[in-house]
Amino acid sequence: MLNEFLFLFAAVAASCFVIKMYKIVVYRYIDSIDKKWGGYNGKQSFIMEEKKRLLSAVLFLALPFCISSKEIDIPVIKIPSSVLALDWNADSSVFAYSEANSVTIRDADDFSKIKTFSVSEENVQQLKFVANKEKSFEQLVTVTDSSELKIYRLPGIINTITRKFEDNDECRISFSKNGNYIAAVTSENDIHVYLQLYISNSLTGLTLRSPSSSTVEDESESNTENKNKSVQIISLAFDSFSKKIAALRSDASVVIWNMSSVEPVTVIAGAYTKIPCMEFTEDSANIIFASSEDTIEIKNFLGETLKTISCKDKINSFRLAEDKKTLIVLTKKNQFRYYALDSAEYLGYIPSWNKTAITSYAFSSDSKKLLVGHEDGSIYILNVKDVFYKPGKKPNLYRVYVAQENVSSGTGYLPAGEGAESSGGTALSSSAEMVQAFRTRNAHSVEVRADCSILSGIYGVQGGLCAGYTNAGVLKPFYFGGLVRAACAFPSQNFPYTYRSGGEVIANPLLTSFSAVVPFGISLFPFASDVDVFAELCAGISVFSLVQPSGGAFGTYFSPCAGFCVGAAFKRISFFAGLNWDSVTAFSLRFGAGYRFRAGAQ
Repeated sequence: MLNEFLFLFAAVAASCFVIKMYKIVVYRYIDSIDKKWGGYNGKQSFIMEEKKRLLSAVLFLALPFCISSKEIDIPVIKIPSSVLALDWNADSSVFAYSEANSVTIRDADDFSKIKTFSVSEENVQQLKFVANKEKSFEQLVTVTDSSELKIYRLPGIINTITRKFEDNDECRISFSKNGNYIAAVTSENDIHVYLQLYISNSLTGLTLRSPSSSTVEDESESNTENKNKSVQIISLAFDSFSKKIAALRSDASVVIWNMSSVEPVTVIAGAYTKIPCMEFTEDSANIIFASSEDTIEIKNFLGETLKTISCKDKINSFRLAEDKKTLIVLTKKNQFRYYALDSAEYLGYIPSWNKTAITSYAFSSDSKKLLVGHEDGSIYILNVKDVFYKPGKKPNLYRVYVAQENVSSGTGYLPAGEGAESSGGTALSSSAEMVQAFRTRNAHSVEVRADCSILSGIYGVQGGLCAGYTNAGVLKPFYFGGLVRAACAFPSQNFPYTYRSGGEVIANPLLTSFSAVVPFGISLFPFASDVDVFAELCAGISVFSLVQPSGGAFGTYFSPCAGFCVGAAFKRISFFAGLNWDSVTAFSLRFGAGYRFRAGAQ
């Protein structure tokens, strides 16, 4: 509703601007002919007043553009089933996701499929890229819901290790930050830590014994519920240096081990067992865990609370950002809320882009991109800087476009064999490519342009301002609309003519023009990014007037006009160059820049 109002406001303002400019020209023309106002001072006063009014009209026209909302393009991939797990590789150049028992790897820039392969008969509940910085290859680790772990060497997708862990009620496997260690919970609720040896491609490890019961008295509801049950390990976490490991247990305790020891070094009480998340602080001296459904605490190894973070909504999960100083909390409302660890201050949030539950998410290694998988099979790639908002700030308008599979309106999927990708590589069929290449600009846009023309006649340079409306929603990928342009041409140094009006000699007059044109063009996004290229034809009519520098207009000329231009735009900031013609100035070379403001839904 806001954007429709802004568009109407801009249209009315543009009309007022054109009328005002016309009145100024007419008044000055009457002044030069009839000498209606007496004396130079009165005339000068009138001219200054009109200049003020003209400035007011320009500011009035620019107002809706200044307050117009920014639009964000968000690519999404649609798959037929729920996204179970996903992850980036080390340099965020590719990403992988699982659906049922298969894993797909895609290029992060153009979303082309690199490989799809079946893992087992069971669903893949976890996957993770691991890389040794000292080695030239990466590995992809998958874990099924029956605790079967497989390690694939990239890029050839070669299965190097397959290991079946003891059956558990839930799959509880964790990876160290450097990817060298894998921890798994055994059937006895002990922890087996495996060192991944890149040379021999085998797993060896040590066993960490879990205490039979909590060594710290705790009368919490969670502890009471589990008092007569065997203590279960719910989740695991490594510290930043891969020297410590922590386990969240069903008795509301957190047990911490040194990797060099098989016995626990400390037990901390007060954890909330329904949020299976833990993180060590950057220095590995403190532990972060949830103490209730909407509260996170930072405690030292003595069990003392150092910081308490109160979240507005119920917590789904949390993790540390790449800077290790910011905690990112995923809420039950699908929002990512940011908190400073040192002050517990709420920094801002990333809003929800899909109503269905988030099943998996992963930040890139530099925390600049966010990969989000949903229950409905949607996978979003978000630029964090574009979708992050400070507290109290409302989200910008956004437009979601389908990157590949779903070439319809966002509700169906490609039939088998139609628009499908080749099984052996990255090639796409023409129907899948059209979704990417023929993504168009906003269905409704208000445009403003500034341009400069090089004239071939007695007028050397012309400057112009243009505003209007374009529609790209009817004839995709083509667009059309209506534009009005005001311009002024400056005489060359050797201007050959002298004009007389009402007995007054006029030398070197300015040439003003007002044009109404209809553009028709095509706009494409060939690079799977914010860059679009366009080509445009336009035709219309222009009204020319000669204006003396001191004020007053004389001589009116009507002329058809036409033009052609090509250009490119980045995030709706456009640059263009072209050729124009009219009967007064003949052919001219025009170049300029513009900006498109969203004026309606996509």
